[in-house]
Amino acid sequence: MTKNNIDYTHFGSVFSRDTLTGKVEPRANLLSFNDDKVYSFNSIPTELKNIIVGLLKEEEYKEKSLIEFLILINFKNLEYKIIIKKKAKLSTKEFGNTYFEYLDSKLITETDLLNLTTLDIYKDFFVKKISNAKELKKITTADEISTGAVSGILSTSKENTLSLLKQKQDAIWFLKEVSAEDLKVFGKVKGLLLNSAGITSHAAVVAKGLGVPTLTNVDFESIKKYEGETITIDTSLSTIYLGKAKLTSAIDKKFISRFIDISVKNKTIKVLSNSDTSDQIKTALQYRAEGIGLLRTEHMFTGDNANLIRELIFSEETSKELKERIISSQSKDFYSIFKLLEGKDVVVRFLDAPLHEFIPKGESEVKLLSKKLGISVNSLKSKIEFMHEQNPMLGFRGIRMLLKRPEIIEIQTKAINKAISKLQKNKIKTPKIVIEAPLISDTAELRLFKVEVNKYIELDKFRFGAMVETPRAAILASEIAKEVDFISFGTNDLT
Repeated sequence: MTKNNIDYTHFGSVFSRDTLTGKVEPRANLLSFNDDKVYSFNSIPTELKNIIVGLLKEEEYKEKSLIEFLILINFKNLEYKIIIKKKAKLSTKEFGNTYFEYLDSKLITETDLLNLTTLDIYKDFFVKKISNAKELKKITTADEISTGAVSGILSTSKENTLSLLKQKQDAIWFLKEVSAEDLKVFGKVKGLLLNSAGITSHAAVVAKGLGVPTLTNVDFESIKKYEGETITIDTSLSTIYLGKAKLTSAIDKKFISRFIDISVKNKTIKVLSNSDTSDQIKTALQYRAEGIGLLRTEHMFTGDNANLIRELIFSEETSKELKERIISSQSKDFYSIFKLLEGKDVVVRFLDAPLHEFIPKGESEVKLLSKKLGISVNSLKSKIEFMHEQNPMLGFRGIRMLLKRPEIIEIQTKAINKAISKLQKNKIKTPKIVIEAPLISDTAELRLFKVEVNKYIELDKFRFGAMVETPRAAILASEIAKEVDFISFGTNDLT
């Protein structure tokens, strides 16, 4: 190629360091105009190579980052022309090697490091990546819910999934619909494939919270023939593959630990976690969370415990015996969670159960609940049909259900009291408990909720907040703020 009367022999990119490992070893991809082959940095004549190395001084650039030159070179006459000089994109692995080296060399500050960390790189800290995607057969694509890559045996039924788990096999579970009982199994499988769950659905929130790699809008017809075979999902590529992949960590764990130390040291806000189980809270505390910013109490009623809420929802009147069973179950959950927090903050959001997730699905679930309620299967089916909602996410749930069924407020406040009493008895530090009203619409609902809570606990001894996630509540936020100590904005439902 001729430019400015010079015949160039090669054209391509030269990088200031290895783009995969981050090592300070210049790398190049240079296309020869003579034989159409791609040549490496080491193929450049030594004299010219030394000149180019002198130009690749990262510390001279404001970005203090990997440098890329788009360059024309004449290997014979040792001439070159830089077309473009720019900051190159870093892989997550390279990010760790490069920027911590810069930090140690005092080329950047700790604040620079935090500002240079993109959301994509941060997400990669905690997930695996596929290193041999080109070797795998692509089955189909879907939409990402929860980040990560995993391999496991595909199962399209709960029975098969539980059987695989019993055999200590890695399972990837496909679900057409998600019920409350299913959520308990989410944390036990390697990955999830959902047929139609939205990215802000209850199932999506649980999957994200558990850190289970999850895809949604998965077409059943495209995967059903692979039942029982090993597949791999990579949510970053939104792809399902046939076969087992080679999985690698995107970044060395030593960098993650150091990054967290630097983040904690330089933080300007308090960082709390959304966690609903003891295991999730242990993980959050391990990553230096300073408490729990949202404890969703409806997540305590998954698996077998879902039947407790079903009995309550479908009962005409809540018996004392049922109240005691729910208080006993929930107080145990509260105690195990409060004990871990050792005096830290915990925001307890009262029950916000979308009806469609707790309505029994399938004949066996209907029969079991009808037996517990002492009514006929047909009567229960009529109730289920009556309770069907076009848009359950804005239906009979949250504050509306609590005010219609105030015994739920009684149950939850008594469960909190029981857990606190046990902590005090065992001389364990009580966390700073915050009571939060769910899915409110206006201040009137909030005041009625506070009256009910005050019947069972002294509300002035607790901080009190509200979850704003309806458009009406968002518009009235300034008025709602006068009634509470803080507001949480539920962006899942608002967006």
